[in-house]
Order: sequence, then structure tokens, then C-alpha cells
Amino acid sequence: MKQRNTQLLFVLIATVATLALADDDVRVLRGKPSREQVIQALSGNAEQTDAPRPMLTRGLVPMSESRAKSPAEEKSRPAKRALDLEIMFEYDSARLTKEGREVLDVLGDALKSEELANARLITLEGHTDAKGSEAYNNALSMIRAQAARQYLIQKFSFQADKIRSLGKGKTQLADPADPNGAVNRRVRVIVEG
Repeated sequence: MKQRNTQLLFVLIATVATLALADDDVRVLRGKPSREQVIQALSGNAEQTDAPRPMLTRGLVPMSESRAKSPAEEKSRPAKRALDLEIMFEYDSARLTKEGREVLDVLGDALKSEELANARLITLEGHTDAKGSEAYNNALSMIRAQAARQYLIQKFSFQADKIRSLGKGKTQLADPADPNGAVNRRVRVIVEG
């Protein structure tokens, strides 16, 4: 009975956590995204970043660009913004591949940008496919998220308390119709504040 209650509690916690950030709110970038793509996905701005900027004359900035954002505008920004990235690791390992380090370099550069530098908390969630046991996948996803976190802290000098890592294992498959598909093996980046 105690084990059953523990399982029900785990399912309830997972459900609440999932409801807090619906998968519809998660953007996905495959391959090696650009810094601008990551910034746009995590800044909460759905606007095109390639829009032409107005011409400036004599150093004057048009009013729409120079004024500070009102509290209502600041509140319109989502509290949590999430992005799924393909951060590659060696098989059955938490060792980052060259491609994985390149994606983390883009992510670290984007997180240091003016648009994202004031984020209160960055969470890196490791996810696996459905191959293997639940315990194994939970452990693997956690050490991969920790490896990504450590890389960002060391290379980009983030404060350790600003980035946290979580292992989700196979609990939140990106494609439940293909539980063993590569799309399920990912790192989700969640920016808060």
C-alpha cells in the first residue's frame, strides 16, 4: 500500500509539473541553432528578429524603441519560457560530443545576451527515450543535464545557483507515438524571470 501511495504521489507531482508548462509552450530547435534563434525562442518574443529597424537620425531614437517597458508590458512576458535542444552525448554516456558542445556554446552565448541575461533561473532538464529501465533512464538523464550545466558554468562563468539540472528520464516523451525515437533524447532549457 505504501509503495502504491508513493507511486500515486509521483504521478500527481509529475502531472502538476507538466501542467505548469504545457508542451504547447515549448519551442523546438533541431541541429545547431543560431544565437538569434535561441534568444527569440527563450525571450518570449514571438516577433521576427529580422524586421528592419527604423532609420536613426542625429542620434535620436524613435519613441517606441527608447521608452522603458511599462509594468503591464513586463508582465505580458511569460514567466517560464522553454526550448528543446538536441545536445548530443556519446552513446550511453554523459560525455558531450563536439556537436553537443557547439550547441551549448550557442546556448551559453544566447543566455549571456542582453535579452536573457536577467533571467532569475535556468533549468536544464535531461530527457531520454523509452529504451532501458526507468531507474537507468532517470540516472542517465540527470547526469547528462548535470554535464550540460557544468559545461555552461565553466565556459561562460554562470553562477552555480543560477542554473539547476533535473533528470526527467522517459517520463515526458517528446513523441509518445515513437517512444524509442531520437527526438525524445534531448535537453529542455527553461528560463524563468
